[in-house]
Amino acid sequence: MDSLVSKKMNNAWQFDDVPNTACIATTDVLDNGAPITEVYHDYDGGWQFLNTRKQPFTADDARVVCLSSMVELDSSIAELHGLDYGWRAIRRSPKSAWVTEKNHPYPEFATDGYYLENADWMAQYKDDVNPPPLKQREDLLLEHWCKLIFRFRDEKSDREDYDSERMWVVVTDVDDYDFYTGILQNTPERNTGLTEGDQVRFHPSHIIEVREVG
Repeated sequence: MDSLVSKKMNNAWQFDDVPNTACIATTDVLDNGAPITEVYHDYDGGWQFLNTRKQPFTADDARVVCLSSMVELDSSIAELHGLDYGWRAIRRSPKSAWVTEKNHPYPEFATDGYYLENADWMAQYKDDVNPPPLKQREDLLLEHWCKLIFRFRDEKSDREDYDSERMWVVVTDVDDYDFYTGILQNTPERNTGLTEGDQVRFHPSHIIEVREVG
């Protein structure tokens, strides 16, 4: 019977992540039966399943579980299979509908007229996209030059030739989470309102190339 249930789940699986993807859930949810009221799809691709009645959370509250086990625990989690990186879903109770919202400071087409491509995802499809190791991208210093891919169409739109440009930014600030602010060193050919000298917030996962300081 267990094998039949597992086969049925795999056939209906809609997440881009595989069922045994490691995720974080709190002991309040796993051990005490607290309902899941917040789901985070972190910008690095990780998932977190939380209940908001106990905050702040500590490392002692966290446990590593697989994504499929959370879907088995609460089938409504499957509704969030399309939740983008850096977004979260919240609800007041298990009877309430999920409400999704942006949970990151990075540009989006709807508000900025462009967004930044994920370098690791692009590397799967473009032979000329070869980002440095993630550790290197996470340890940049001020004045490092970073090349990013700016796409000037809606995130969900079909891709076309020349809808994106690769441009350099120079790191001017690193925040407490090791995420970056930089100054754009180019003006895009498209008339987007984005120009050389503009400030850009970006994540290590956006970087496709690094030029060392000096």
